[in-house]
Formats: sequence, structure tokens, C-alpha cells
Amino acid sequence: MRYKSGFVLVTLALILLPTTMSVLDKWDKSEVEYKQNCDVQTRMMMQTTGSIDPELCEELLSAKEFNLLIFLITLSGFMISSLAGLILILPSSGFDSNSYQRLR
Repeated sequence: MRYKSGFVLVTLALILLPTTMSVLDKWDKSEVEYKQNCDVQTRMMMQTTGSIDPELCEELLSAKEFNLLIFLITLSGFMISSLAGLILILPSSGFDSNSYQRLR
């Protein structure tokens, strides 16, 4: 039963890996869009003229924060499921304190 649960968790981790990568890309794009439209330094480097729309900036900031939250959730799910799956699959050590003392 341990091995079956371990393989299910590792399979879940393998499914979450590309999902995490796509969510990371989406978060990165939303951050770039926020910087292009709302960050003063980035706009100066790009030589963008015009005023900053506060409503658009609020909307972009909200989208950026939401995408970051989704990325952190999927990354955590990937890490936890992969580690738990590997712990369940790999054999545990048979050493106890008596075996260790006999080896000395």
C-alpha cells in the first residue's frame, strides 16, 4: 500500500511540474505587463510617454498578485507530493541503535 501511494504522489508531482512551469510563465508575463504600464523606472527606460492609469495599475497589480499566489500553491503542491512520494517509495533504513553499536 505504501508503494502504491508513493507512485500516485510521484505521478501527481509529474503532472504538477508542467503546470507549475506554465503558471510561472503566466506570472512572469503579468509582472512584465505591470512594469511596462505602471513602474516609473521601467517606463523611463522604455521612454514611454503619457500618464499612468491608476485603475489599470490596480487591476494589473491584482492580477500579478493572484498569479503569484497560484504559482506558489502549485510549486508547494509539486514539492510536497514529490518528496512524500519518494519517501513512501524508497526503502527505509533498517538500522537501530543496537545494529549501530554492533558495527563499531
